[in-house]
Amino acid sequence: MCVGEDARANNEVVPTVKDDDAAPGAEDDVSGRNDDRMLTLGLRLTHASANVPSLEHLMTYHEIEVRADGSDTAADVKRKLSEKAHLPAHELCLRWFDAIIGRSHQGEDVSVDERDSLAKHNVTSWIEKFPHWRATLTLLEDAPKDEFESIHTATAIHKNVKDVKGYVDSLRGTEEWDKLIE
Repeated sequence: MCVGEDARANNEVVPTVKDDDAAPGAEDDVSGRNDDRMLTLGLRLTHASANVPSLEHLMTYHEIEVRADGSDTAADVKRKLSEKAHLPAHELCLRWFDAIIGRSHQGEDVSVDERDSLAKHNVTSWIEKFPHWRATLTLLEDAPKDEFESIHTATAIHKNVKDVKGYVDSLRGTEEWDKLIE
């Protein structure tokens, strides 16, 4: 019987042996991860509407460093790519598979980018397992139009209204806006 087993048999506290292979400071991290680690995040910047090989010429690839704890926000990722690719960060949409991280449309509040983190979408844990996976960035799209705006625009065009935008704007906010029959 070894000393540890003898101590356990007598209900004594046995000191834990520290793993010598652990990274320095890892014992302080309760999550098992060292917070100051950095991961390489691959980014695909695309102007294509689909991810198919025939549209490869519309895509460029970049790599940035992100914190392994996932605390980088969509705004952080966009700023880092902006520095590398010389693109305006405020016009980019960050996607992780089908999920949009941060803003999805132009005109949306920029604070969404500042509070939506990579950790929220488990990006860094997936990147650790599959380092060849990439996040995708596209240009922000216009905000979706109100369905009544499309209907009134079509009506104005059908009526040969000269100022279509003015016609639609004059109906917006009135009780006529959501009426489909005149």
